[in-house]
Amino acid sequence: MIRVGVALALLGWAAHAHGAPTVYRDELTKSQVGRPLTLPRNVLRVDLAPPDLATLDGGLISDSVPRGVRVGRLSELSDDVLFSIGTGIAFGLVRNVELGAHFFPILIEPAGEYGDIELYGRYRLVDQPKFELGAQLKLNLPVLGVFGAAVDLPAVFRLGDAVRLESGVQLEVLATEDTRGEGQPTLGLHLPLALTTNLTPALWTGLQTGVYSQLTGPTERAFVRLGTVLGYTFGKYRQEPVADVMAIFRFPRLFDSLAEDGVRPEVFDVVVGGRFYFRLRD
Repeated sequence: MIRVGVALALLGWAAHAHGAPTVYRDELTKSQVGRPLTLPRNVLRVDLAPPDLATLDGGLISDSVPRGVRVGRLSELSDDVLFSIGTGIAFGLVRNVELGAHFFPILIEPAGEYGDIELYGRYRLVDQPKFELGAQLKLNLPVLGVFGAAVDLPAVFRLGDAVRLESGVQLEVLATEDTRGEGQPTLGLHLPLALTTNLTPALWTGLQTGVYSQLTGPTERAFVRLGTVLGYTFGKYRQEPVADVMAIFRFPRLFDSLAEDGVRPEVFDVVVGGRFYFRLRD
């Protein structure tokens, strides 16, 4: 009986060790590939750059003034320079739950105005070493724009140890009006996609794209974004990062159904900034 008990104990220990969570699931790794879908508990992130390259950096709500410093060309019809600054915060409330906000983004050129406030909450539904799936709610509180809400299903796929694929489905509704001032809500359906790879544990690069569509509203359109990102993470290897600094060059609407010939290569922007991490307590 003693031998049977010992054998069962060893078998239980081996099963527990085999099913133990990996570094992907519970730690804020230095590697971009290993980052969890939601912030760990009690970790605060200050966003002076896009918080991710997919569902939190795309769509109609987040597109007007992204987090970070952005410089670009506003329209192919004019030489107006686009210059904006966006900041935000996010916090790991409990395991699998992240709350965040985008506060008073500033559109310096050409308007010199404050943008809308964005609030979001994200819950991780599926937590596997190679795949994570979440549910996300975003609210757009108007300052100069309109009220809006979005329901997203963000997902992360890890292809080996050096490649991260971010994707998801976004459904947005904005309380827009037509030219007569009558209600004509805008319904957006988006499929963002971002590919990130670590060249070293600290140096990373990637591609950003996606199909974005406005199905109803004053303007109906579909467009494809294309961009590239280069970033570096400060922090000791195998310990939590201190900061991610990055630069993103992109064509926000490279392929556009409203463009005369279908493409808008003259419209581009550059976003630079950083994400800063603080563990408030263990």
